[in-house]
Order: sequence, then C-alpha cells, then structure tokens
Amino acid sequence: KQVYDDYKKVIDEIDYLGDEADFNAFSKFKTVVKYKENPLKQISMFAEFSSYFNDTKQIRHGSNHIDARIDSYCELHPELEFVMEDIRKKLNVNIHTTTEYGESFFPFAEYGNNKIRLTHGKYLSAKAYAEKSRVDTIFGHIHSQQIHVSPIKSIAYAMPCACKIDPKYMLGLESSWNQGFAILSYYPKINDYNLEYIIVKDNKAIYRDKIYYAEV
Repeated sequence: KQVYDDYKKVIDEIDYLGDEADFNAFSKFKTVVKYKENPLKQISMFAEFSSYFNDTKQIRHGSNHIDARIDSYCELHPELEFVMEDIRKKLNVNIHTTTEYGESFFPFAEYGNNKIRLTHGKYLSAKAYAEKSRVDTIFGHIHSQQIHVSPIKSIAYAMPCACKIDPKYMLGLESSWNQGFAILSYYPKINDYNLEYIIVKDNKAIYRDKIYYAEV
C-alpha cells in the first residue's frame, strides 16, 4: 500500500497472480494436516485489501488453489455449485478482470506488447518456464523469487508471495518461500520492459532508496 501511494499516478494496473486464498477445504488431496479454515473469511480479507486500490485497474489471474479447486469441488458436489458461484463473486468484488486458470495474459497489449506475459503458472521453477517458452514469463505458483534465462534467451521470473511463509501443511519444516512483489515497467517506443523486485524481509522492504516498514 505504501509503495502504491508513492507511485499511484504512474501505475496502470495491479495484477494478482493467483492463490489469493488456500482453499484447503476444497482440496482433493488428503493431506496429513487438515487445518480448519473459513473460505469466506479468506475472501473477505482479500476483498478488503484489494479495495484499497479501487482507483486502479485490477486483474486477478486464475489459479489452482482457487479456480481449479472450485471447479473440481463442483464436479464432485454439483448440488453446491450455486454456493461456489457465490464465492467466486465475493472473491472478485473489487476486480475489473479475471483470467482463466492457465491463460497467458499480455499486459500493455494495446501498445503492441508481445515480449512479456503474465500467468499464475503450473511449472515448479523459473527454469522450466524459460526453457519451454519463447516469450518471457512472469508467474506465481511457487511463492518464491526466481529468475532463469534459457539458451534461447527467454527469461522467466517467479514471484515471491504476500502470505505467511510457514504454511501449516509444512509441519514446521523450512520452506523456500519468500515475501514480496514486483513492478513491471513497459516502454512502447522500443516494445520492451523492465522488472524490479521488491522483497519484504524482516518486515521491511527497500525500493529506490526508500525503506518501507510493514504495518504489523
């Protein structure tokens, strides 16, 4: 929010790369840890957070923990489809656009961008994306910052997350997750872009010589 306030005038859109909620209750996997969660509470938290940016276009990208799990749950329990549809509506209450799970989205397409795409992701490393695509990719899914350049010079950027990095299903084990986000700048004159990570560590982040402190 603080970075947004500082750069609001030049921000065109905000993209959420998926998994805004875990939706463990709808998972098909019988995990060792079945923790209690309230999906509507998770959605309310995201809706409240995203409402802060209502003056800016927002896009939520379909993801496996939300969209795929809702679809799978509806297949198993078609009688509850109307309930799940209500959950979808509540989730997207402040969002202008939502992409399908697995869909590639080209930001700034109206300016001719064909260099960089956004997606939630399905591969578990930046290397896998870079080596399987001829288009540079920014993706979520693995909740960890990664960059990889392939031999054909396509680049993949994995995004850190905005959640806790010690999920309950890890049973106290260390994860490779880290917190943060990124700013994507696009330059129509040369049809190219620049990506800047903003990493949150010890409740602090640094961007362009300014220190931001988390509101905890």
